[in-house]
Amino acid sequence: MSDESRVHRYDKRRKNTKVITNLGVAGGLLAVALLLIILLPFGGNGSPAASDQTEEQDEQPSEEDTNDQSEQSDETEGDNSQEEDNASQDKEESSNEEENAEEDIKISQSDDENVKEVRTKDWEPVPTQQSNHGSILQQGSKDWEEMEQAFSKATGISKDNMINWWSSRWKDNQSVVGTISDQSKTNHYKVYAEWVEGKGWKPVKVEVLKQNDAPTYN
Repeated sequence: MSDESRVHRYDKRRKNTKVITNLGVAGGLLAVALLLIILLPFGGNGSPAASDQTEEQDEQPSEEDTNDQSEQSDETEGDNSQEEDNASQDKEESSNEEENAEEDIKISQSDDENVKEVRTKDWEPVPTQQSNHGSILQQGSKDWEEMEQAFSKATGISKDNMINWWSSRWKDNQSVVGTISDQSKTNHYKVYAEWVEGKGWKPVKVEVLKQNDAPTYN
């Protein structure tokens, strides 16, 4: 075999080897490129980057939700403010009524040493349920019950907290006077009332006593 034939075969084999090597390198680069396309997030649809961005958007409240929450908060604050205003107004009206009631009462002194002060006022009669008012005061009767309501109205002592020590006629058969106190026996009063035809018992005077002077008091 001649040297020329050997050189020719060697060159051919070297070219084939170079082509194979180049093809292998190109194939490797293509494989790497495909792998990068699959694994790396480019932010496309369905990619991890797009998913993260979607989650961030979901976590952030929309402008409409923010407005709704703000409106609800304003409505709640408005309702609370309205309730506070109503409560304050009711309290003020109640206070004004009490002040007006106290202002209507006239205070005077008495010659009786056992009387601290005398209170008079144009009280309204206690509405009666009697069709025929009798002149006789009988304990436990409707007349007696309404008379004690008049005592309660003039003194502010409720009937449940009242002790009626002694009640009798005052000027005539249509007027009474009663000595009462609270259950604690610390406040004592003598209450005068008159019968108003068709309306009921009307308190006319209250004497604030230093000591209970009822015959039955003990």
